[in-house]
Amino acid sequence: MKRYTTGSCIKRKGFWRLQLDEIDDEGSRRRITRMTSIACSASGSTGKNLARRELARWREQLEAEAEHEEEVRSRPGRASKVRTYAQAYLDRHGGISAVTREGYQNAIDNLGFVGDRLLSELTSADVEDWESQQRADGLSAATIAKRHAFLSQVIKYAVAAGDLDRSPLGLVRAPRRAPKPVNALDQTQAAEVMAALAKGGTDPVCVAARIALFTGMRRGEVCALTWGNVDFSRGEIRVVRALTRVKGGFAISSPKDVSGTGALRTIPMPAQLADLLREVKEEQFSARVSAEKSWTDELYVLGDPVTGAWKSPSKLTTSWASMAKLGGWTGSQGERVTFHDLRHTFATVAIANGIDVMSLAAILGHRDASMTLNIYAMALQEPKRRAMDQLNGFYAGTAGESCDK
Repeated sequence: MKRYTTGSCIKRKGFWRLQLDEIDDEGSRRRITRMTSIACSASGSTGKNLARRELARWREQLEAEAEHEEEVRSRPGRASKVRTYAQAYLDRHGGISAVTREGYQNAIDNLGFVGDRLLSELTSADVEDWESQQRADGLSAATIAKRHAFLSQVIKYAVAAGDLDRSPLGLVRAPRRAPKPVNALDQTQAAEVMAALAKGGTDPVCVAARIALFTGMRRGEVCALTWGNVDFSRGEIRVVRALTRVKGGFAISSPKDVSGTGALRTIPMPAQLADLLREVKEEQFSARVSAEKSWTDELYVLGDPVTGAWKSPSKLTTSWASMAKLGGWTGSQGERVTFHDLRHTFATVAIANGIDVMSLAAILGHRDASMTLNIYAMALQEPKRRAMDQLNGFYAGTAGESCDK
């Protein structure tokens, strides 16, 4: 990339002239100059100071232009292979979680013959053949849809950057992901499971499961919850961090719904949950005192109170699976209830008891209520049926009245 010397200000015919050297990648220098309208006759050193500031601004402008030129020059263009262009796109774009980046990288690694096509020569038929091949290989519609979505992002960027005249995906329909029915506990089962968990006291798995049933928090959010985000005075939990899977284990990141946005999600804390968490906190405080360690709100609710380590989401899943198997807990789809199914249970029970969809979406951390509706449409049947029964009762009261009144 081009570099520029500090430069100097020279008097020229009554005005200040700016000059500096431009140095290219091979080290060759070229003197460039620029006249100003700043008079040399200005009183004192005012004129020269103005000229120096103008020189600094000019130099910054030249460096910014050089940086832009370098970016354009190094950016893969329409003559690049799709895989090369997609990789450059991913490498340039930050602000995404490690899990999302890993998924995008997986899409690039599995572009197949489409990745070997020149960007300018990619056709809709190529993309359709690529997706057909993936279906033939037994990949799920969800996986193919994710890869299609990433390729669509790359192509959209290429069009905006002027590297493509139009998108070859315009005629290709994105694979439809078949919605998976939620395997939630019904209200009676949920009450039975909650009662069984209460008998477990402050056992970390029982505490985690009760948090999920009371709040709908995800596994990674529960494991990343610290005492600093449990507000007993306001009666709410702030969901600001999550443990997400990365190569080699887990890492702290933003929750799935707010990654990179800095948004804050708060969940009202039911009294029963607040009482449980107070009990857990008291036990952790005692453990810290016994270990001669001072208290810190950075400790994890499910973590080790002495070492300060978090509880692994994987270990939580394994422990919960054993507990669910022992309890014989199965959901609406006849399958053993997973820890994530507790989130679904919270949502379906909340809907059955009259919570509005907008409020539920905010508690669950869905970006919009349509996502909540799509996932829990079947759960909405019960409150809709109650509403229709009420309507039937209203009309029943008018039966027999004359229309001639």
